[in-house]
Amino acid sequence: MKYWDKAWSLVEGCTPVSPACQNCWLEAMAHRFKTSIECEDGSCLELTDEDGNWMGDVILMKSRLDIPMKIKKPTVFAIWSDLFHERVPADFIIEAFERMEYCKQHTFLVLTKRPERIATVLYGQEYGQEGHFYLGAGDYIQNVWLGTTIENQEMADKRIPELLKCEPFNLFLSVEPMLSPIILPENIEGVTQVIYGGETGSNARLCNYDWVEDLKNQCIAKEIKFFFKGIGSKRNPSFRTLHGKEGNDLAWNFKGAEKS
Repeated sequence: MKYWDKAWSLVEGCTPVSPACQNCWLEAMAHRFKTSIECEDGSCLELTDEDGNWMGDVILMKSRLDIPMKIKKPTVFAIWSDLFHERVPADFIIEAFERMEYCKQHTFLVLTKRPERIATVLYGQEYGQEGHFYLGAGDYIQNVWLGTTIENQEMADKRIPELLKCEPFNLFLSVEPMLSPIILPENIEGVTQVIYGGETGSNARLCNYDWVEDLKNQCIAKEIKFFFKGIGSKRNPSFRTLHGKEGNDLAWNFKGAEKS
């Protein structure tokens, strides 16, 4: 079940950065459909090799920057793939955020596995000046949600503090694929949404129901909305119920999600 309306693909290609990348669905899609990008000289650049692995190229899709500006109906956009990849220039990221700020009717979900770069690009100051102080301290864009993937406890401990540096923004966590039990930190007031679920596909790693239930209980205790995508695995990828009830709560307005 989706929690967004349209994908906004601003970057093509990626490189692995943590265990969640092992069975990357975007990499698999690029290989399955033999995705290639046309270069300025007329040649085509393949994104994956013959074994289905990323070739290491990260391509900016500048021609797609204005897509949200052409859509009037309020839409929830999920941004693909990792806009904060180290090979994506800060100027391009800022161009994308300027479009998001302009299109106030839309909601934008920016998910990254590299949250350490967000504050550097958007704020500067003690985080670095890569983005030339695009935003001032305490500034944020109301219709933009910043999120990071925390597939296990190691990544949760590493990435959540980086995400919290941007606390003026709406913040969310993606625990997908869920590869271990996760304990959320005590001080996590800036995070208001958790999306979580197991891995799917023929090589899916199993997700334990106890991990899912425990994280749900943490979300309830901390008054964080939770959206359960499903237990995953190739055995029963569509199973979404927890004690007979689906977890469909979302902090942003999305008509496709039923209230639980």
